[in-house]
Amino acid sequence: MSKLSAWRSIPKDAGEVAGELRYSPAPELSQPHLQDVAHDVIIVGGGLIGLTLAGELARLGVQVIVVDEDSILPSGTRALSWVKSTMEVWDRIGDVAISVDKKGTSWNASKVYDGEQLLINRKPDFLENQKWCKFAVNCPQYYVEAYLIRALKQSPHVSLRWNTKAVRYVERKKESGHFSSELMLRTPHGEEYRLRARYVVDCSGSKSILRQHLLPSSSISPQEEKYLIVDLAVDPHHIAQIPSERKFWFRPPFHDGHTVLMHRQPNAQLRVDFSLPPSAERDVEVEEGRVLSRIKRFMDYMGFSFSYTIAWVTIYGFNVGALCQARDGHLLFAGDSLKSVSPFGARGGNGGIQDALNLAWKLAMVLKGVARDELLNSYEEERRPVLNSHLYNIISTAKFMNPHTPQELWLRNFVLTAALKDSRMRRFINCGTFCEPPDPITSRHFPSTHQLQEEERMYREGYKDGNCDEGVRVGHWIRDGPLQEVSQIPSTSPRQRWLIELLGQHFTLILFLDSEGRIDSNGSSFTSEVASHLLPQDGQLRPLVSLICISPTLSGAKAASTRGVKCFADVKGYVTERYSAYPGSSYLFRPDMYCCGRWNSVRRDQVEARMRLQLNGNAPVVSVTGVCRGIRVEDKVYNAILEARLSTLPHSTDQQNVMKLLLFLAASVSAEDLVSAVERVLGSLDGTTFGDPFVRSKL
Repeated sequence: MSKLSAWRSIPKDAGEVAGELRYSPAPELSQPHLQDVAHDVIIVGGGLIGLTLAGELARLGVQVIVVDEDSILPSGTRALSWVKSTMEVWDRIGDVAISVDKKGTSWNASKVYDGEQLLINRKPDFLENQKWCKFAVNCPQYYVEAYLIRALKQSPHVSLRWNTKAVRYVERKKESGHFSSELMLRTPHGEEYRLRARYVVDCSGSKSILRQHLLPSSSISPQEEKYLIVDLAVDPHHIAQIPSERKFWFRPPFHDGHTVLMHRQPNAQLRVDFSLPPSAERDVEVEEGRVLSRIKRFMDYMGFSFSYTIAWVTIYGFNVGALCQARDGHLLFAGDSLKSVSPFGARGGNGGIQDALNLAWKLAMVLKGVARDELLNSYEEERRPVLNSHLYNIISTAKFMNPHTPQELWLRNFVLTAALKDSRMRRFINCGTFCEPPDPITSRHFPSTHQLQEEERMYREGYKDGNCDEGVRVGHWIRDGPLQEVSQIPSTSPRQRWLIELLGQHFTLILFLDSEGRIDSNGSSFTSEVASHLLPQDGQLRPLVSLICISPTLSGAKAASTRGVKCFADVKGYVTERYSAYPGSSYLFRPDMYCCGRWNSVRRDQVEARMRLQLNGNAPVVSVTGVCRGIRVEDKVYNAILEARLSTLPHSTDQQNVMKLLLFLAASVSAEDLVSAVERVLGSLDGTTFGDPFVRSKL
């Protein structure tokens, strides 16, 4: 037990699910002429993101080769929490989502403490009447990868090559003017061979060999945060004593001055993350006696008297940053090869899944000749603002959780202390925020801000009773809901379906009908001729969009069902409500489940124009900035106060008092609270006065 290697384990059932992962001699070694065959896509890295990307590409009919230098599942939990949108992505890849949900555990509360004082007790949203209704599922990464591997082994579109290392990448221009990628690979026996492909995607992680030539121009920057992560195997008879909660401590009595995070896992295991000082040495912190001592203090504090063993332990350090470009010719980057993030808010794995989803359908469109190569530039354009959002959130969380400067430490401790008395101050507590639903996306492939505003105005004006909720706006993630699939066979009962199951390989146009199966009360019944007039006339675009109709009644859905057009019944009204829909409303979704258009009275030319805009690699640049849209206002305020130039004040006490004032004012949610907020600030000064007359006059 004293050796670190003895503390690395993978459950037997995970290995059984994945099956044997072993090196098989590549056919290119015995048949050298195959080295000149151009493949569609080669993915470097058979981990979480690479496997997900391969699964999504295979779903879209793209041939994929995945190469990985190892042949083992990752040890330890590593990535652990999977949000709802990630489950919706895996739902499209075999039985991955079902398996993760069945194996995993969910937490029914998220609690935050300062020492022994409970500050926050938040219940995660349980999203009723959706296929994946849990906010997050805890399932160790080795299980997720095992389920992905099992699904990919069943796909005729995927070839998995283990113990195969990518050593060199070259991009060559053919006589035809097209480019091809050449990847030099090395076997475990030292043999080298070449693979050619239209595109290579690097998903090999933060130590990627392929991105090394880009590092001089990257924004990757090292951070000093370190964590001791311990997986504890608990006696199954006592696992019920551990609450299914996410617990986080600032300044815990059993790990003074630092932070601790506790998660319950499957297989009667418990994960505990201890923050460490920057000066902590790996070899010292993982010593058996030192680790067991930390765990004993934790278990004693929690009142757990049952036996346990250490299943895995590691020191986790991280960088924060991203490559300055997500694409270098026909080489693209996704997941940790593109960005380096901390584990705060589970943004690494879940964010990487969104990278893969965004990239997959664009690669498929280009490879099938539907779109030009320039479409892949929108991968960078759409993911960059999201990356900026992730980085901002992660850096903000790091400042609050592990302050580096005296001013950061003072302000953090003041917020924690004030939050005990003033609940509004709890808004500024930051121990990691989940990105769910995913950040909205925007790029030049979406309408301009002005055009979107005009579409929103028209949509709202068209709502008959004037009570139009936000619905699903352009650039936002799909909202799921239950539907009934009607059958033309008499006496056959309707079958329940979920909206997310109906989105296929291409674009999907969702049209809402009335209870009689008509587009509006003045129109005729929905027919195949009506459907024909809604879909693009262009022979290249028409096969790329499928039409789904939704009626509030079973009779209306049956009346509208025609050959080639399916209509579903929203009997309970959940979908209609979530989309703020009425007869004639329509939504256009991309293959990656993002909305790219909505109208209150759809026309063929609108659908056609929007699809062309999405597929046009040379779309004109519009006035849409790459803003960080997924950032809490509270974090912006907190960081602004930290970064305020208060050094001109003559005394440090004055600086602290001004920060107090700003925080209390920011916590006041209405103008009526402004006076009392100032009074609270003055009352918190304990008789001290501002040395600066100007500041004092402002108070």
